[in-house]
Amino acid sequence: MNNVIEKLIAESTDGLVKVTDVEAYGGDRRALKSYVNNNKLMRVGRGLYQITDEWEDDLYILSVKYENRNINLLMDYAEQLHVKKKILRYMEVLL
Repeated sequence: MNNVIEKLIAESTDGLVKVTDVEAYGGDRRALKSYVNNNKLMRVGRGLYQITDEWEDDLYILSVKYENRNINLLMDYAEQLHVKKKILRYMEVLL
């Protein structure tokens, strides 16, 4: 296995490993596939892997995936999701 990836897994505080971090420490991004195949990592987005025995937080993963983009897009999506849930609850009451 790749020592850089092992180190990143061991030192991860948020349960995520980024391809950019692997490359920054001199690791090989292609080695991540073997970690996925061995169920040590799970691909959760482009260039983003989650340690399989860590708790999955979808909102946090979204914030990490889109950290360099406009946060308003993420907030708009969250608001739309919240409104959609409200509408569905209202429809259940009517039925």
